[in-house]
Amino acid sequence: MTEQIVYVEAPTVEQAIEQGLTGLNKNRDEVQIKIIREEQPGLFQQTAENARIRISYNGSKLKLKIKNEIAGLMQILDIQDYQLEIELLADHYKITIESREQPKKLLGPGGATIRRIQRIVQEKINQFSEKPLRVVLDSGNYRIERTNQLIRETHYYANLVIRNKQSYRLESMMPEDRQIVHDTVATIAGLSSSDIGEGFCQQVELQPDKTR
Repeated sequence: MTEQIVYVEAPTVEQAIEQGLTGLNKNRDEVQIKIIREEQPGLFQQTAENARIRISYNGSKLKLKIKNEIAGLMQILDIQDYQLEIELLADHYKITIESREQPKKLLGPGGATIRRIQRIVQEKINQFSEKPLRVVLDSGNYRIERTNQLIRETHYYANLVIRNKQSYRLESMMPEDRQIVHDTVATIAGLSSSDIGEGFCQQVELQPDKTR
C-alpha cells in the first residue's frame, strides 16, 4: 500500500492533528506525526503564525502490534518455525502464517486454532483503536477449504430450514465467513439470511421465505 501523507496548518498543533486525522480517516495510534512548526503567539492572544504538521500513514504501527501479538500466541502454542506476512488492504489486514514443521498444530482441528488466533488478534488490536479494524488470517489452503466448508454447511442447513419452515442459527463467525454464507444463501430459492448479534463475531440466521 502506498504511504499516505498530508500536511496541515491550523491555529494549534492539536487542531492540526485533528484535521489531519479526519482527512485521512485514521486514529492517532495508526499514524506518524511530525511537528514542522508549532503555533507562534502574537499580540492580544492572537496567533501570529499557524502550527504546521506532517501526518503519514502506512499501517506500520498496527502491523507491529499484530506481529507482537502473534509472536506471543505462537509461543503459547510452542510453534517456533513460522513465517509471518502482514498486508494492509483496503478494508482489512491480511495475515498469512505458515509453519512447515507444524502446519496441523497451527490450523487445529477443522481450522479451530487459526480461527481462535484470528479472533484474539482482532480483539487485541481493536483495544488500541477508536475505529473498528478487521483482520483475516490464512495458512496454507485454509481459506479455500473454509470457504468450501461453509458453502456445504449452508446448503445442508438451508435444506432443513426450507423443509421444516423453521429458522436456524449457525455458529458465531467473523465477517468474511458470514459473507460467504450470505452469498451462498442468495443462490438458494426460498431462503434468506441475516446477522444476529453485535461486534465482529456474529451468528447468521437462515430464515425460510414466508411467501412460499
